[in-house]
Amino acid sequence: MVAASATVGLLGREGLTLRKTIIPTFYYLVVTGLIGLALVYGFHFTDALMN
Repeated sequence: MVAASATVGLLGREGLTLRKTIIPTFYYLVVTGLIGLALVYGFHFTDALMN
């Protein structure tokens, strides 16, 4: 985060960047988790070694 902020000229504003990205990050985590659950329980995708 510090390196990216320094690259775009926002050095010292890492907290602001984190606060702005926390909601989209949470959204993507939830959606990815729901897709994973749908694959495992809805389509019965499992590990190939677990028979």
